[in-house]
Amino acid sequence: MRRSILNLALTVFVGLSFSPQLWAASVSAIANVSSTVGAVGGDAPISLSAVEYGPPQGVYGGVSRAFAEADLRSGTLRGSGLSVNQDGAQSIADLRDKITFTANPGTPANTPFNVSLHFHFDGLFDLLPTYTGELLDGIKGRGAQTRISLLMYDLANPSDTAGASIRHTITKLVRYTVPGTTTGVVVADTVDTLPTVDSHTTLNLIENSDTTLVGDMFVDLSVLSGAQWNINAELVTNTYSDLGLVAFSDFGHTGTLGVTLPAGYGFTSESGVLLSAVPLPGAFWLFATATVAGTLLTRLSRNRS
Repeated sequence: MRRSILNLALTVFVGLSFSPQLWAASVSAIANVSSTVGAVGGDAPISLSAVEYGPPQGVYGGVSRAFAEADLRSGTLRGSGLSVNQDGAQSIADLRDKITFTANPGTPANTPFNVSLHFHFDGLFDLLPTYTGELLDGIKGRGAQTRISLLMYDLANPSDTAGASIRHTITKLVRYTVPGTTTGVVVADTVDTLPTVDSHTTLNLIENSDTTLVGDMFVDLSVLSGAQWNINAELVTNTYSDLGLVAFSDFGHTGTLGVTLPAGYGFTSESGVLLSAVPLPGAFWLFATATVAGTLLTRLSRNRS
């Protein structure tokens, strides 16, 4: 039963559809912990963050937590999940805008130029086995999944689309065979990465393991001055932990959207603020979330002794 719950938790997503659709410039941030009544967050014109905490977990210490943030001004999406003791956490961060590309005033009409849309992501996972004396002997499971998507389509020709996505799934099963011991044997450790690209996009995975996912998405196009394109970027994290265990997924300092143009070329956005501010460094945010996880793992370690 627990394994089926784990599989369900890691495959249910609010995903990006790669079909053209009309949208207004906006962002979404949704945080959801399974042990609570419902999700928090929603939509906003420019920026939004949402955080939700689960109920206290008694002798296991700590609470489950989900966080999501989206900001058009900096082009950033952030999300993290910390699940404790047979709980789940999900974060969804999403941004949408319409951009119009502009050329130098002296550029001849109908002269194409190259545009590159870039999305960088950098996240980490904590799936180390954790044991407490409350556990019965047997197999315990945990997992984390992240889905990142980037999509563009031409408003003048909606069938002309470009996009990329990646789904990164980690599952770990631990068997405890000796009553009262504080260590377990990992009997299954699976990393499943599913990228999706098209002829306009490239995906560069810098690091891909059961502890980190770092990489870049590029969408490269040739456009004309005045061309209008809708863009959509989405980051979803999902974590699940079995009884007495902890799962942690931190994409709190990612991802960052960028647009590269030839010198003298530019763009305007429907929101009027897209990429108008330099993204703030994620070091402090990462430190804060990592501290939460570290404190929780310390409590669990004390409960074992």
